[in-house]
Amino acid sequence: MSDSSVGRGSNSSTEALWVLTRTAFAGLCLLLALYLLRDRFQEIDLDATLAEIAGVSLTMVVLGIALTALSYLAIASYDLLAFRLMGRPLPVSALLRSGFAATAMGQALGFGVVVGGLTRWRMLRGYGVTPRDAAAASALVASGFFMGLTVVFAVMTLLASDSVATIAGVSRSGVIAGSLLALAIYGLLLSLGGVELSLFGRSVALPDRTLMLRQTGLAALDVIPAGLALWAFLPGELEAGVGFVLTAYIAALAAGLLANTPGGLGAFEGVLLIALPDAPMDSLLAGILCFRMVYYGLPFCLGLLLLTDAELGGTEWRARRKAWPRPPMAPPRRKPSAHRSVATADDPALIARAFEISDRAESNLAFLGDKRFFFSRDKASFVMFGQSGRTLVALGDPVGRRDTWPALIAQVRHQAAATGARRSVFYKIGPEAAAICRAQGLRTARIGHEAVLDLATFDLAGSSRRDLRRKTRQAAKSGVEILRHAPGEAPFAALAEVAGLWRDAKRGRERSFSTGHFDPAYLARFPVFEARRNGQCCAFVSVWISGDGSEWALDLMRARCDVPGGTMHALVAAAALAAKQAGALRFNLCMAPLSGLEESSCPVERLGSAVYRHGGRFHSLQGLRQFKSTFRPDWEPRYLAHRPGPALIGAAFAAYRLCRKTPEVAPAGGKAAEGAANRDIGPPGGP
Repeated sequence: MSDSSVGRGSNSSTEALWVLTRTAFAGLCLLLALYLLRDRFQEIDLDATLAEIAGVSLTMVVLGIALTALSYLAIASYDLLAFRLMGRPLPVSALLRSGFAATAMGQALGFGVVVGGLTRWRMLRGYGVTPRDAAAASALVASGFFMGLTVVFAVMTLLASDSVATIAGVSRSGVIAGSLLALAIYGLLLSLGGVELSLFGRSVALPDRTLMLRQTGLAALDVIPAGLALWAFLPGELEAGVGFVLTAYIAALAAGLLANTPGGLGAFEGVLLIALPDAPMDSLLAGILCFRMVYYGLPFCLGLLLLTDAELGGTEWRARRKAWPRPPMAPPRRKPSAHRSVATADDPALIARAFEISDRAESNLAFLGDKRFFFSRDKASFVMFGQSGRTLVALGDPVGRRDTWPALIAQVRHQAAATGARRSVFYKIGPEAAAICRAQGLRTARIGHEAVLDLATFDLAGSSRRDLRRKTRQAAKSGVEILRHAPGEAPFAALAEVAGLWRDAKRGRERSFSTGHFDPAYLARFPVFEARRNGQCCAFVSVWISGDGSEWALDLMRARCDVPGGTMHALVAAAALAAKQAGALRFNLCMAPLSGLEESSCPVERLGSAVYRHGGRFHSLQGLRQFKSTFRPDWEPRYLAHRPGPALIGAAFAAYRLCRKTPEVAPAGGKAAEGAANRDIGPPGGP
């Protein structure tokens, strides 16, 4: 066997150490089980045990073989899911043979992942399966099996909670709570199906919901018949019900697999002896031995025959296998739909045309360069979206003519599959779009409130804005000067220094998707208000302007750590007064997430309110609300719209991941900014 077929020489010592460690661990598990159960083993009468085995009826043996066959059919089907997930749709018959043989050999010999991986490789190598492919398939099979096994165990424990509580020495309520917690975690994983997580700097995609349900179903079809086969061989005078025996079998099976001893020897028997303390020792051991011969012995012999046949098959048969074409990894192309209208960020003219009639300043996020678009049929409106895993996240209200909104929202829902998504969610939409979503059968939940200033009545006079006047005066007394820069004319090098210090204070985290980030090419589109002290830039804010000019809104807010008190209040107040002078009707201070939900009767909103009030790491949200409240704004709700059911958790998490995504920060420089200001990608919004 060549080195390339089993691994590189540089890894041989590590692999040998790993195998030695696992072998030592398996041996220790076996010795520990024998030591702990030494008193019960002293009760064994070998002659009585053999007599019990001889007395097993042929009907019982046939029943055990039938249940074993049903269990192994489910076991072999794991390979169908694993190789399909890997993009390797091999012949079903070949995968069933290799899956059966790999599992039978792995369960009987121990070290299931290693033995199973080698068996799969040797049996499927003629189809182009490499050792790496076989190892990946074994890992997928093992992870899927253990996840399904956990769910089935939780259900069986819940059904046999009285017996489990008695044997385990814990309260029944504790058993029920543990089972419900495991099922709740499984439900959470289901709702997050397809989402990509970032763990230790690597992106890990959770399996989608369909795959998880299939794995759970196969686990049930695997372990329940196997547990029934064990129950059939146990002594008839055993008082434990079938539900408890199934629960004990699953626990014993898991212990045996984790111990990695051949057939789970020692750990498997140990768990059963502990779970069934009142069973006659001779009869119990006889039943376990009969089960082992039927469930482990017969499949092992058949698996060994299949492996031998694959290794010693004729030249003609090998050539026929090798002729099997390696399938392409790319997914099949979908037939274009006559009703589909998906565009990308390379459609500047269409984006700019819809933006020109928008009264939402937040629509400027369409020019950020990190989104894709669904357009209405007449190209007069669009919805911008991002994608997290298999979830499409539409951001904000549709942009463009309002009469196109209902059809456009329906289009996004029904055509999300064109992007490869399994579900869609509308994030941060207003009351009007939320009403449309509800009319189309979606559920909505408030996720916070936007602070909006009515510029017709906004000024710094009056008792209601006493605190705001005090803040702006505090900044002025500290020598802070507010400067206003037209789009593309801000001192980007100085702003970049402030932005860099701000990022350092925030541990290097800029955000994107639902807010702008510091990028001179993007920032050059908008007016910038700069705060200087002693001739040095100490803070700045940028503002969006809606296409029709009726609304201005805050975007970036950046400041040095040592900025004088009241500086940010003075910057925002200056921007709001400039918007009023320009004829705008509204100044949007943007959303205060999870705030204003205290009186809600919706469980989801009440949970959000609890996070807002009590979540330790979310205290900055309270400070954000307090900052905006200084301006005495009107508060308008913003919503998350999602399809009914548990998809809410996955939808909210997908939106959260997109909003927390850290973009690449572009370098500062006048040329970059100047080039962006001159690009023909829509109106930048003048002062």
